[in-house]
Order: sequence, then C-alpha cells, then structure tokens
Amino acid sequence: RASLMLRDDSSSDFVIAHAVGLAEAVKRAVRVREGEGISGRVAASKRSLLVRGVAGAPAEGDGRYRTTSFLSVPILVDNESRGVLNVADRIDGLPFEENDRETLELLAGHIGACLLQQEQGEALARLAETDPLTWLFNRRHFDRRLEAESNRALRGEHLLALLMIDVDRFKSINDRFGHQVLDQILRSVATGIKQPVRLSDVPTRYGVHDFAVILPEAATEVASRVARRTLAQIATTAPPPPPAASVHPISLSL
Repeated sequence: RASLMLRDDSSSDFVIAHAVGLAEAVKRAVRVREGEGISGRVAASKRSLLVRGVAGAPAEGDGRYRTTSFLSVPILVDNESRGVLNVADRIDGLPFEENDRETLELLAGHIGACLLQQEQGEALARLAETDPLTWLFNRRHFDRRLEAESNRALRGEHLLALLMIDVDRFKSINDRFGHQVLDQILRSVATGIKQPVRLSDVPTRYGVHDFAVILPEAATEVASRVARRTLAQIATTAPPPPPAASVHPISLSL
C-alpha cells in the first residue's frame, strides 16, 4: 500500500493525490492537517519516520495496516513540507529497512524537484501573459481567453459581455507630461479596474492606453454594473504622485 499526499493550497491540508491499495472513497475522504496523524507529524517535523514493528499500527483513514511496519517520508521544496510519501504492507510481509527509507527519500527528492519545476513553469507562464507595468493580463492572454469564452458561450448558450476601456485625453497627457506620468496613470487605472471585477472576469491591458475586461456569463445589467463600479473606483482612486497629480481626475470612456 502506498500513498502520495500533497498540500492543498486552498486549505493547507494534505490530501491524497495518488495511491495504491486504497479504496477510492478513502482517497477522497482523507485530509490531514500538519502535525496531526502520521503524515501530519512527518510533514511538521520534516523528518522521515521508519517503523519496523508496532502492534496494531494505525493507518491514515479507515482501517489499519495489515503489517506492523510502515514508512513515511516528507517531500520538501525550499525546506517547506509540500507532501508526504507513505508506504506500508510490504508484499513479503517483512519490515521496512534503512535501504527502503533511503530509496523513498530519493523518490521524495525527485517529487520535490518536479513540484518546484511545475511551480516555476506555471509562474513563467503567468509572467508571459501578464503586463509588467499594470500586472493585468496582456493582449496575448486576452486573445486566447476571448476565443475560449466565446466558444464556451456558444456551446452552452451562455451570455458573454466585454468591456472596452479607454483613458481619456491620453495624447495630450503624453505630450504635456511624458511617459513616466502616463505609466503612473496607467497603474492607477489598472488598480481601479481590478477592484470591481468578479473572480471569473479577465481584466486586461489591451493596448497602450486602453483596457478590456471579459465577463463570462454576464448579462447587460451585470456588465453595466461592473462598468459603473469601475468609473466610481477610478473617481475615488488616490491620485498618483506629482507631477501626475496635476492631471487628476483621471477619466475613462467605456
């Protein structure tokens, strides 16, 4: 019997990601907090646990191990416990030994390296689709998501709304104050756009001085409400530091 438990980012509990020899219902039900149970204590201590023989040794979830020897090894990423690798019930019935612990620690090290590589890859993917000035999504992400959301809306006969947002007097501000002031203004606008949108919405820097928000499953009244909240948020946004403050208030066309 073996299980790979990984930290659930939404709750920080450890859940079973993969397992051999466990019922599906048990896999779904098991949730372990750091410091609780065998896996939780191993995660908290960041140290492997090798038990060669304990009468009636408990298991995670329902039931007990058939044998009295089990092995649990933490999976570490930057010295943080991200998971636990557990094995029990050796096929030949013999207790686990130090060489088994070393093997499992080697596997745990590889899993940790894979988790780190995955996180770095996801971070790079996010950066590739994020505007570095405003930290909104960029045009590349917008084009991909708009196509996907349009297709989904057509298949499911859902509504789909799109807000296009333009910074007023952009050219005159640029001519008078230059790019540094414009950058401060654009960052302020981006902050104002982020506040009223829903979690499912896609706020984007669409061009040099215009923005867009994709609103999946949004009727006209929902899109209008988000637009009004955006305008209200921009009106109350603290002005950028001088000299950009001299062009305040910032106004938008939606």
